[in-house]
Amino acid sequence: MKITFPLFTGFSLKICNKIDSAGRGQLIDYPTNRLQKGLLLLHDDHSLAEEAVGFGVPLLMRGHQTIFPGKLEIQQREANLTQEVEAIYSIDLLERLSNSKGKGEDHKILVELPHLYTLRNALSALMRRYAFMRSPLTTFSNILRQVSGWVTTFEPGDFCGSVKMKYTIPTLEVTQARSVFISVEVEPLDIKKTDVTQLIVMNEQGGTHFDLYQDSSGNRLAGSEISCWDEVKAEEARFTSPKHGIAFSLRQMENARLYRGRELMGSRLAWCGFGYTISPRVERFGYNLKLEKST
Repeated sequence: MKITFPLFTGFSLKICNKIDSAGRGQLIDYPTNRLQKGLLLLHDDHSLAEEAVGFGVPLLMRGHQTIFPGKLEIQQREANLTQEVEAIYSIDLLERLSNSKGKGEDHKILVELPHLYTLRNALSALMRRYAFMRSPLTTFSNILRQVSGWVTTFEPGDFCGSVKMKYTIPTLEVTQARSVFISVEVEPLDIKKTDVTQLIVMNEQGGTHFDLYQDSSGNRLAGSEISCWDEVKAEEARFTSPKHGIAFSLRQMENARLYRGRELMGSRLAWCGFGYTISPRVERFGYNLKLEKST
């Protein structure tokens, strides 16, 4: 099932409950194409997502281990002025390494070294926390991948949790203004009594397209000045695509921490956006995502 929502002239949002390439214009087979995506932004029917998971996508953390969504069930409801989509994400995929000499899914050779994954997850946490470690650790990771012939893949792990998301989107008649708000509601379903330590709700699009960060405190960062994962201290922050003339922004929310990030790395990483981190024990959490023309 695929659902498309018109926005401003030339822009639309899409959500699809099967793994696909996020729309025309996706020229690179990113490893994250294996993941279930959320609301993806299109411009003239061409995807602006690149390897990003989209708007309103839940991830789970168990300590330093990140678990990604692999399946999605969606239902659509229409009202007079809005459209609603109820989405239940099954979150069960782990990032793994495979031998690049394997050709195709049937010939994939997985790297099964548990201590390696534990070390990698710990180093990733250090990169997110300490800015001065990002450059040397990234260089080390790239060299190790090149020498070993490893590439990223995503495979089912030993855990599966479910999170319900509800997206409320104004209909076309309401979106003739220069901005529109999309309501996102989050409801954890079966993770409260597990060892999940954190629920992260990602809101991201392609890192090549969105390369300008601004916030209400006056901060302005462009391109490589935007690091991979830093907490937002301002009340409101946004990412802009000067090329396409569109921006998305979020505000601080009670009982959540807001982070920003951007990464570009060949055919492996190309994302830019925000993440709310919240407790997996919450009953419900909600926020508004603002989309606006920037020209």
